[in-house]
Amino acid sequence: MINRLSFVIFALLLLPGCTDGLLEDLSRENDNPNTDAPEVTSFVEAGLITISWEEDSCADEYALYRATDSSTPVYEQIYKGTDLSYEDTSIELESRYLYCLYKIRGTESFGPSDSVMGVAASTEMDSYESNDSYEEAVEYTSAINANLFYYNSYNKEHILMDKDYYSITVKPSMTGKYEIDVDNVTDGEQTNMIIQEKGENAAAVNDEGEITFKNDSAETVTFYFYVYLDGDMVGDASGAGSLVCYTLSYTGESTNPD
Repeated sequence: MINRLSFVIFALLLLPGCTDGLLEDLSRENDNPNTDAPEVTSFVEAGLITISWEEDSCADEYALYRATDSSTPVYEQIYKGTDLSYEDTSIELESRYLYCLYKIRGTESFGPSDSVMGVAASTEMDSYESNDSYEEAVEYTSAINANLFYYNSYNKEHILMDKDYYSITVKPSMTGKYEIDVDNVTDGEQTNMIIQEKGENAAAVNDEGEITFKNDSAETVTFYFYVYLDGDMVGDASGAGSLVCYTLSYTGESTNPD
């Protein structure tokens, strides 16, 4: 039986056009494709959501499905093929979308993956991105014009949140003074932004309210902090979100009292 099977395979290999395909099938992994979730990128370009996924040697094709975020999302196929990314432009600005991926092997379909949320933004993320960690903190040298966003899906199952990290240098025995001016907020009113200084408690940001960094040491000190939008104020259980623009400005410094 084994000799007969070997003969059949040998004969097939001799047929024109059969060699490459047969060798590929014989050497192919027998495992099923994984069902990893795709990566979804928003805010890079207005009106564009980019979805990408890793190549899976066990899959022949990929099928991408999309649903408008709601309490009962209905998914529809928007792509099927061998590419590893898809640019979605058939979207409504300021709407939230959910994406999941299927993988196809022969006649079988594997999935869906976990869903991932994307936002059809009308505004691009600011040029300081990606300052999303202390390691990537932007050093303050002059006024910074930036934006922040927070969006959550229905029941807050998915959250898309931006944090902006900064560093500020203060001279010995001095207090540096700064303010944050949020667009469309009256001066002095509480905004929907939170500031978190490294090692300190978080605090709400008042529009153009003074933010101080006090250096009591005899050496120059660098302070680190980040700002973000308060999800309890911006978000909602039925799905919501917002993007706000702001300006971080230096307003002066003062000598610390003895």
